[in-house]
Amino acid sequence: MQECWSRCAGHRMVTTDGTSVLVVYPGIRADSRGPDYKDAVLSVDSGVAVRGDVELHLDSGDWSRHGHDADPSYDDVILHVVGRNTAEPGSASTRKRRIPVAILSGPVVLPGFATLPCSSLSDDEATLYRKLGRAGVVRLLTRARTIARRCASEAPRQTMAHRFSRALGYSANGGMGETLGLRLSEPQLNGRLLRCAEEERRSIVLGVAGLLPSQRRRAGLRVAADAPECEAHWRSVESEVCALDPLGWRLRGLYPNNSPVRRMAALADLWPHMDELAETTVDVVLRLAHQPRLCARDLEDGVRWHGSDYWRIHSDFGIATRESDVIGAGKAREVVVNALLPYVAAIAMCRRDPSLLRSVVRLYTSYPAAHVHAVTGHMWRQLGARRTNATADVEQGLVHLFTAYCRHGRCRQCPLVNS
Repeated sequence: MQECWSRCAGHRMVTTDGTSVLVVYPGIRADSRGPDYKDAVLSVDSGVAVRGDVELHLDSGDWSRHGHDADPSYDDVILHVVGRNTAEPGSASTRKRRIPVAILSGPVVLPGFATLPCSSLSDDEATLYRKLGRAGVVRLLTRARTIARRCASEAPRQTMAHRFSRALGYSANGGMGETLGLRLSEPQLNGRLLRCAEEERRSIVLGVAGLLPSQRRRAGLRVAADAPECEAHWRSVESEVCALDPLGWRLRGLYPNNSPVRRMAALADLWPHMDELAETTVDVVLRLAHQPRLCARDLEDGVRWHGSDYWRIHSDFGIATRESDVIGAGKAREVVVNALLPYVAAIAMCRRDPSLLRSVVRLYTSYPAAHVHAVTGHMWRQLGARRTNATADVEQGLVHLFTAYCRHGRCRQCPLVNS
């Protein structure tokens, strides 16, 4: 069923209540707890496009047997696809609404139904990479424009802190990471963080994030161990600061070393260095943009972080993991591509410095790509293309196409299929 659903673009289905549903985009297969497919696009009877998640089951009764009706992770499901329908009509529901049910059977499981137009491109590899690279540069400059608007009203360290916090959160927790960065930048709290010792700073940052054991327990989440020293530090400022909701973080279904608890502890360690990072990043690009490998090494060395003894071997309080740098080589590269280079491009825009902007773009289009993640891996499979020596602009182009076109069902406007 998983494989079949991934090839259902263009297929029309009828739900058990008689509604006609056209699968515009089947979505991206999730690799964690929650619905099977995310960001699917459907067109219902009225022709209105609906975007959300899709859950697949062999039997419709599995929805309630698996507890999805009481799980907020399934609140955004727009279609329950089943192999056989044995439950009562309308049995698939969440706390918000009833979920339409469609049966995946008959001719659907046979080959030959319509596929996405980008899955059979006639482009050679060089042409495809050129198109993807252009899309990647669009993503870079779009981000830079957004950052440049913030630079007009923020100090450089604030802007860098927001981008850095978001990048540490990955796609799963990027929004929460950026919100945390905004809150930590508030003058009174920022001043305290810059004055206090490491342990106290980590405690306060995790407390503002809502990730301390006591905060998560109050929200109904399980925690493996207590952290009395951290809690004591947090209590000294708790009444002065509004903490984030622990339920806003995705804590399950992640690779252990990507735990937001571990990443936000790293953010606390690097918080005092945001001024230096903002200055040296621009300087490194100015000096070394014509030497991409050397520039990449210097930029990544600036954000790699060894970490404290505890967080080198723990992904959460009381949960051990293999020892590694808290921000290793792979994550450092992602931070450079997603935070540092857009920041420098924004500075170039603010300074009206076309030379610096060209340097950033030149570096970006030759910068080594980061590791394949859920979206880029999905897009390479969707295009049926090989990933050979891809650069950062190509990989970011895949992300841009997915976020701007695929997940909105905008195939006709996609630059890959519309010259």
